[in-house]
Amino acid sequence: QPSYLPIYVACNPTNIAASFSFATCTILNRDLLSGENTVMHRVTLVRDEPIVKKHDFSSWLADISLVEQDRSDRLRLWAAARQSIMPKLTIGFDNRHNCTVTGYGHSLFRINLRDDSVALAWSPSHEEYMTEGVQSIDGIKSDSAKDHILWVSSSSACKVWALDVRYKAAKVVVTWSLPSLCDDLGVNHNV
Repeated sequence: QPSYLPIYVACNPTNIAASFSFATCTILNRDLLSGENTVMHRVTLVRDEPIVKKHDFSSWLADISLVEQDRSDRLRLWAAARQSIMPKLTIGFDNRHNCTVTGYGHSLFRINLRDDSVALAWSPSHEEYMTEGVQSIDGIKSDSAKDHILWVSSSSACKVWALDVRYKAAKVVVTWSLPSLCDDLGVNHNV
């Protein structure tokens, strides 16, 4: 019997906990036996009784670090996650700093809880014209005014992006560089 430790909770920001709505949240869990972060529990509160459904994404994803619920679809999530199969990066990849310059290799994935499907939506590494896994996402936030805009940040790329997620592959609307992260380390250094 696996046991889980909750590590991240995402709630639908459009839900109001009232008698006529179904309050929902998704809990990202760490499996205490394997140490993997690939299992989520979706909790729906119906008439003061929680209904819990388990979703396991270990066959597609090696690690999930962040989860954000989609504002327009209660059964769709945005996740910063690493694919199961990643290119191998070696020590000395960046000769200036004599270290491996990588984030954790997390890209943006669209997760559908109806059928437990996973699709790569966007990658900061591809956006920066680098090998997959060099840059990593460390922040996801839905826009409070526009349901189709998702904000994504990466300290390894020293940037913040606004993404239009209405398309199969998310499109960049605007990008900001974070200059204070670039001052001493260089724009490509791991932070």
